[in-house]
Amino acid sequence: MTRSYSVNAKDVLEKRLKVKQKALKDLLKNHRFPEKPVTNPATLYVEKQARRRRSLGLGSSLAANFKQLYAGWHQEWKAMSAEEKAPFSDEALKSRERYYQDIDTWHEMYRDSKIVDQIDNLKNEVKDLKKAIKDLNKS
Repeated sequence: MTRSYSVNAKDVLEKRLKVKQKALKDLLKNHRFPEKPVTNPATLYVEKQARRRRSLGLGSSLAANFKQLYAGWHQEWKAMSAEEKAPFSDEALKSRERYYQDIDTWHEMYRDSKIVDQIDNLKNEVKDLKKAIKDLNKS
């Protein structure tokens, strides 16, 4: 009794993509590549609200009502004045600047290493696999 397995190209590409993404993630983590911070002021505001709610002891109900809470916080954000939004915008800008400085420092540390080439190669492979999957979805 022989089994026949139907393997389609999309499944193979998606599996390869997962493997490459994990390899890239592990390589970046193992070599302490700076993690990308939150740089969207609205997201910073929502995160602050969620932390504040948890600190008040209301965290257990957070997951159950997250959609409603998020929608409410998003509406609050939209209604805020520019002056009220300014601290979050400033924090986002500082986080972004710090991140780019950290990346420059990291590249300076590893400039003579093969790690940078490995990371670039993996990033390109991930990009190519995503494009190939997208192209398959179109056809």
